[in-house]
Amino acid sequence: MNKLFGPLLGIAMLLCTGIASAEIDVPPEGNRITDLTGLLNVAQIQSLNAKLESLETFNGVNIEILLVPALDKEPIEKYAARVESVWHPEENAVDKHVLFLIAARERVAHLTIGEGLKEGLPESTAKSILKTSVLPDLRAGMTNQALLKGIDAIVQKLSEARVDDITPPLHTVMIKPFSLEEIGYYLVIILGIIALVAILVYAGRRKDLAEYLKNRRKRYPFK
Repeated sequence: MNKLFGPLLGIAMLLCTGIASAEIDVPPEGNRITDLTGLLNVAQIQSLNAKLESLETFNGVNIEILLVPALDKEPIEKYAARVESVWHPEENAVDKHVLFLIAARERVAHLTIGEGLKEGLPESTAKSILKTSVLPDLRAGMTNQALLKGIDAIVQKLSEARVDDITPPLHTVMIKPFSLEEIGYYLVIILGIIALVAILVYAGRRKDLAEYLKNRRKRYPFK
């Protein structure tokens, strides 16, 4: 029995390590609000969605809310990065979105700022919003209130930064790689432009030649 104890203990430790290190799944991207906790009722979701839709219509900023039951010891920053990589795999510098993540059991929150907003909403400002506007209500069990105050604070900061006037550096705008379909589309356009220029040049030369021959006949009618 003692001989089996060591191997069994090792297997048990490996299983426990595997369970502890297992990552929670990233859900499919929802339409502005993804609540996996059931903490928000239908009326609250509708109210939040109307608020986010109004913001998106006004200045193009898209705030996505994700509520998960628990993180299972995974740091919220790491989980937020995994969500971002799945929901926005080809993000570029004109992408104006914010991922508003809340873990219910741990009562922690995180804001992931899209590249197009980092100038107007830097990381230090995002952390300040969480500390002053979100976490007090979240830790008191008022999730909807925490979300409302967080959104209002984000809108206020972006208004102060005049987010519509923010122009990303030119070299960062082209971060997003072109797909094969996009390359084919642009290639057809370029070839079409080249063909049109060639036709115009050819037509112009034909016109010049016709004019030259006409003038020549007038000068030398017997040739």
